[in-house]
Amino acid sequence: MSASRILWHKLQYSRNIKVNFIRVSLSVNLHTPKP
Repeated sequence: MSASRILWHKLQYSRNIKVNFIRVSLSVNLHTPKP
C-alpha cells in the first residue's frame, strides 16, 4: 500500500467522522425540547 493511498484513506476516515458528528449533533438538536 503506497503512502498516498494511506493518506487518502485517512482523509476519507476523518471526513466521515466529521459528517457523522454533524449528523449526530443535528439529530440531538432536533430531539431536545426547546426552552
